[in-house]
Amino acid sequence: MNGIVISDIDDTLIKADPGDIGIWKYKDGKETRLSTEEFAKDPDKDDPTVKFDYREFNEPKKVRDSIINGTPLLKNLKIIDRYLNKGYDFTFLTARGAEDIIKDVMADFMKYRDETGHLQQIGAKFKDTLSYAVNDEKYCEIFDGIKDFDRKAKVIKMIAEMYDDCIFLDDDTRNLVAVKRLNLPNVKVIRAMKESTSEHHNERGHHVDQNVSSRAHKLHQIQ
Repeated sequence: MNGIVISDIDDTLIKADPGDIGIWKYKDGKETRLSTEEFAKDPDKDDPTVKFDYREFNEPKKVRDSIINGTPLLKNLKIIDRYLNKGYDFTFLTARGAEDIIKDVMADFMKYRDETGHLQQIGAKFKDTLSYAVNDEKYCEIFDGIKDFDRKAKVIKMIAEMYDDCIFLDDDTRNLVAVKRLNLPNVKVIRAMKESTSEHHNERGHHVDQNVSSRAHKLHQIQ
């Protein structure tokens, strides 16, 4: 059986620092900057009268910094570890843009823990050709007028034709529901788990070299 883990990034793999990247919301003549978590929970996301600007997600430095400086979500990374150790491939599926930059960052920094607990480079398990940032400029015409959750569902449907077993990990209910509606027998939907600050603190002592101060190492030093 060939399998693949298809994972969201924000609030699934990592929790981005609001200072690194954000979404701008325009409502009633007011402009508000939202964190990725705030955006995911925003009640106006599907209101056509409210506009959202993702310009920061197309700025190379912001995109890179937001991932390598983000706080890894340990519980979700451990789910991914479990499948990778069974021989599954890995790919990302995000509502961000700047797809090529994200691919480079993931290839450089993504690691997993093998069955002995040792960190391994993601290497050939990372299928960059099946990784999608559905708001990348290259998809403007293909996905024109389509909501993010339906964009993700279309990608999942395509990938599901190539694999016997697909694991979709995401934190946004709309994305999970859209994929479930595909009713594909080889696609399993898993809701990404949230973690508290105390959980990050407790785990950190066990998995991080205390001499490492740079947050850029977190994605592959913490799990």
